[in-house]
Amino acid sequence: MKHLFLYIVFIIANMSIIRAQNEIQLLPADTFAIHQALLNAEKQIKAGDKKEESRYYDQIGLIYWEHNYYTLAIEFYEKSLKLNTQLNNESGSSMINHNLGMIYADKANYEKSLDYFQKALNYRRMVRDKTGTIMVLINTSVTLNNLKRYDESIKNLNEALSLAREMNDMEQMKSCYGMLSETYEKAKQSDKAYYYFGLYKTFHEQLQMQKVKTVEENIKETQLQLKLTETEKLNKELELRLANNELIEKEKDISQLDATNKNLYTNLTRTELQKKLLEQDNQLQQAELKEAETQRNKQRMQIWFLLTAIVLTSVGLFLILLFYRQKNRLNKQLITQNEQINIQKDEIERKNIELEKLSIVASETSNAIMITNKNGDIGWINKGFTKMYGYTQAGFLAKGKNIFEAHTNDAVINRLLNTINQKQNTIYEAEQENNQGQKLWVQTTVTPILDEYNNIKQLVFIDSDITNLKNSEQKILAQKEEIEKQKTSLTDSINYAMLIQHAMLMSGNHFDALFADHFIVHRPKATVSGDFYWSSKVGQYIIFAAVDCTGHGVPGAFMSMIGMNLLRQITDNVQMPDQICGQMNQDIRKLLNQDNNSNRDGMDVAICTYDTLNQKLYYTGATRPIFMVQNNAFEHLRGEKKSLGGGIERNSKAIYKLNTFDITTDTTLYLFSDGITDQFDLTNERKFTVNRLRELFQENHHLPFDQQKSLLEQTLDQWQGNQAQVDDIMFLGLKIKI
Repeated sequence: MKHLFLYIVFIIANMSIIRAQNEIQLLPADTFAIHQALLNAEKQIKAGDKKEESRYYDQIGLIYWEHNYYTLAIEFYEKSLKLNTQLNNESGSSMINHNLGMIYADKANYEKSLDYFQKALNYRRMVRDKTGTIMVLINTSVTLNNLKRYDESIKNLNEALSLAREMNDMEQMKSCYGMLSETYEKAKQSDKAYYYFGLYKTFHEQLQMQKVKTVEENIKETQLQLKLTETEKLNKELELRLANNELIEKEKDISQLDATNKNLYTNLTRTELQKKLLEQDNQLQQAELKEAETQRNKQRMQIWFLLTAIVLTSVGLFLILLFYRQKNRLNKQLITQNEQINIQKDEIERKNIELEKLSIVASETSNAIMITNKNGDIGWINKGFTKMYGYTQAGFLAKGKNIFEAHTNDAVINRLLNTINQKQNTIYEAEQENNQGQKLWVQTTVTPILDEYNNIKQLVFIDSDITNLKNSEQKILAQKEEIEKQKTSLTDSINYAMLIQHAMLMSGNHFDALFADHFIVHRPKATVSGDFYWSSKVGQYIIFAAVDCTGHGVPGAFMSMIGMNLLRQITDNVQMPDQICGQMNQDIRKLLNQDNNSNRDGMDVAICTYDTLNQKLYYTGATRPIFMVQNNAFEHLRGEKKSLGGGIERNSKAIYKLNTFDITTDTTLYLFSDGITDQFDLTNERKFTVNRLRELFQENHHLPFDQQKSLLEQTLDQWQGNQAQVDDIMFLGLKIKI
């Protein structure tokens, strides 16, 4: 009785756990199972049985996985995998690798998931486990789809489908068809997606009918079990009713016996009555004993019936709960499948609409469309074909029923044969004739339509009339040849201009004679440059300048030639930098007639004059600064914000400031154009800037000039990288020695 009572309490407790199942993730039973498995694993560690130890870790991993505790599931599966590896249990390791692949896929860590799936797949292939190989291939394909690696996914699915066909496993074939349809749809290959969806739908409907039949049989079996339980219950109730009827009959007998006693009091003598009473007492005692025994038996029967009823009710409730759960799972599956069917139905309807539209397009398009079988036998042409070539289908078939007969161009025939062999699209251009004998240039796209076994079913030819395009191409080619000639002539002219500019720079370059220590960095943006350096000696004066003309390339080069000529003419009579700038400003405006037009070309210059007799340095800057170093003191001398030429207001004479310095010690000077400071870096976000240039020479002006030049060039190269040069670059460094 005690054990039975505990069993009933256990069933009631479990029913309450089941009711709470949807409220918490881990059931008490699951927690207990995990705890028990851990204890068992510890026992196996002590016993040295690694195989049993790994089995308990697998149990724990599975429980955590089912409740989405992925990290804990991975931890215990990894422990089990380590043990199986030590035991060389490749089968167990394969199973765990597959589970780990599934868990990492649930976590959306698809790359790691693929690693584990591949390990599992290698073993399944090795032992020729077709069912296991199919399962891993399908799960791997799902993961590859999430990574958008559709070609690899399709390859895996085709392998799985081949194995499923060998096994005649309709369920797996259906899964492969469904996955292929989904994968081709994601890969934007609607024709193949539609084709495999049709196969999936056919297999699904057949399997669904089988599943429904199986479910109905299971329901009938469950109903029979319930009826059997109910029948047994009725039998027990009948037994109790029979026992009750016996007790009632005995009570009636006792009542009749009491009536007999009363008659004896009346009819018998006292002695006889006493004798009868003694007998009656014995009978009553025996009846009472028998009644008491009957009552005890009745109570026992009631207790056993109650307990049996409780047990049967608990079992019945448990069976009902299992049936309800199974029914819910089936309902969910049916709901999911119905949703998928509805989605697929909508997709089919959408594709049918698309096909209808495509059919209209194929019929009404101006392109000529022809469909043949795999051997090239012509089956259909559209209206566009008749419009382009003038042939009806019957008229064209009169020329030849096969596309190879209709074509006489060997190159085209070879392309078609290659398309059939390679099962790939091809595009070619060829001259064709219409029914009037007129020549047409036609571009043809040939597309092979493949069946489920990757064999060609049909060939689709789409012809586009490109006669006008070809004529335009001929004109463009002629124009291109003319442009190439002009370009060559222009390039030759520019290269010749470069030679002239270089010669002028060299003829005006007296730095080698005037300054023992100097260096020049000159990098034109184009072939010719708008930046130039210049020097001359007039009497006691050494005049040198760095000039940045408006623009670069050919326009800049023209301005540079104007600048060189003006400097040469002006410095014959004027040697002070401020006067040179003022005169150049007027001459540029006059030469370019800037007072009467919108031309704004000009020059930015830094001009220095060194008086060798009085050891004085004079500097004027028209927007261009210079750096000067004396006694290790580095100075940044800024010019005025006035260009020479177009930048100044019309009809005005600009006055430029003269800066004077005593040269009593060796002095280093740096003159440069803005091409360096405006150059962008690799990110195309930052300019080199004057500050960065100043810091470079502030730190390195003590180096020999050849090293300074190399340092500047390396710094520019690293800064610019593969970024385009934005402007002409010119930098001049020199030392005045006392």
